[in-house]
Amino acid sequence: MKRQPRISQGPKPPGEWCRKIHPLFIDMMSEFKRIEELSRSSLVEDRVKAQQWARDPHVEMRKRARELGEQFRRAGGVQRGIASKILDLDLVAEADVKEPSDDPFMLSWLSWYKFGKTWRQVLHERSAGSWKASQQMVAIIRDFERWKFGKLDPNQMHFKIDRIHFNLMAFGLDFGLDQLTSDELAECFDALCSCGKRHEPENLRKLRGRIFKSLAKLDAKTAALKTKND
Repeated sequence: MKRQPRISQGPKPPGEWCRKIHPLFIDMMSEFKRIEELSRSSLVEDRVKAQQWARDPHVEMRKRARELGEQFRRAGGVQRGIASKILDLDLVAEADVKEPSDDPFMLSWLSWYKFGKTWRQVLHERSAGSWKASQQMVAIIRDFERWKFGKLDPNQMHFKIDRIHFNLMAFGLDFGLDQLTSDELAECFDALCSCGKRHEPENLRKLRGRIFKSLAKLDAKTAALKTKND
């Protein structure tokens, strides 16, 4: 029996991606987009405001994030949770997990974006006798101290990792980005990304695939560190 050709239903209407993504993620990324745009301003007061907003998100946004986190925990936890992996929270007992303060957050942030490693991983490799990890630790602490004393704006730093696109994709996977088609990803990024450019669907599909691989590597490294700590 000859198969009948599949009838095309035509392109989905613009904004279809919005219905597949948790509204809190859209609100958070819209806020971060404003922060990024302010951080690139030529006005000092705008850049100062960007840092203040980044350090102290709106109270209502924090409340909604905590409530959603509790919903995720009751449902068995987030599926991927790349933020907790980068912050080494996977190595902390569930009852002891807390929102990190500025200092440990910045150490983890610098470690990941500078070297693609968690801060705990760098410390472990250095303790195991790695000269390379020792120099990485020194570089992270140097930038951390510059940031601590107001001599470094993290938003102006450049890394091998495309920070803006990585953040938007990686942190959105548990909010619905893993379910979007390539075209829907492009529409989503055009709306929420602060880079100001149009996004190619195929490039975003490849980025999502690379992040899935990064997650697998993070899980393996976390498991190895847990074994050594037991």
